[in-house]
Amino acid sequence: EYMAIAPYIHTEYKIASNVMLTAGARYDYNHFDYTNNLAADSNNSNNKYFRPASRTDTFSHLSPKLSLSYQPTKDMNLYVRYANGFRIPQASRLYSLKPGYTSDSLDPETSNTYEVGIKKQVGNKSYLEFATYYMTIDDTITRYGPSGDYYYDNGGTTIHKGIEATAQVQMTDDWATRIAYSYSKSAYDNHVTYGDGEIAEAPNHTANTRLFYTPSYINGLTVMAEWQYVGTYWMNDNHTKSYGGYSIGNFKVDYDYNKKIKFFGKITNITDEKYAVSADGDDSKADYSPADPRQFYAGIEYKW
Repeated sequence: EYMAIAPYIHTEYKIASNVMLTAGARYDYNHFDYTNNLAADSNNSNNKYFRPASRTDTFSHLSPKLSLSYQPTKDMNLYVRYANGFRIPQASRLYSLKPGYTSDSLDPETSNTYEVGIKKQVGNKSYLEFATYYMTIDDTITRYGPSGDYYYDNGGTTIHKGIEATAQVQMTDDWATRIAYSYSKSAYDNHVTYGDGEIAEAPNHTANTRLFYTPSYINGLTVMAEWQYVGTYWMNDNHTKSYGGYSIGNFKVDYDYNKKIKFFGKITNITDEKYAVSADGDDSKADYSPADPRQFYAGIEYKW
């Protein structure tokens, strides 16, 4: 059984007419009540999993947040932000273990994030956003072992940093575009096994571009073409194998016939690319999660 409680508090204080201070806090309480109906501290029939004895586990944490925003002009906002976070181990990593790797005393991860950013409105329908961040995660739950025989343990500190940029441009009354790009680097911090190497399954580059067409002569019609990109990443923390990422296109049409009736349709993975949404492993064994092939959707929505 699992129970979670997460009350939070949020407040805002206007220091000046164009300066806003925002503060908040969240308290997380998580409780597992694990019952093993098999023999305690034993392997299952095919020796694939180890089942620890029945027990309870409780994790709790207080996460504060603080941000300061400054609006020098009505169309620009500058901000700095700090946030503390908390993530508990998954139940499967506490109670469904590999034989021989029976350390089930995982600690939760705690993170500290620092962010600086700017938001700029350009005209009535265009805007620019840029942010840079730095995050540390303590007690990172890290995967060890050869492909297909993984186990998990707390692995010290990891460092995550990067930039994020978004631009939306209203090119004409009918045409608009939105471009988003992020660069990130996630790495271990002097890890006993992986040193300062980059973390597996964490691409450095991701991007998304959307083109919108809303013809003024057909009221209620919106056509969108989308391009998604995920860059190369390591498939394991030892950096012996990498995955080349993927690039796909999607297409969507919405038509609001009136206030009650809406028609919609979309095509995903237009070029029917064969790619994996996730990939891990090494030269001896690699696991790929295949993405959906080209798919067509159509529907009607009625409100009353």
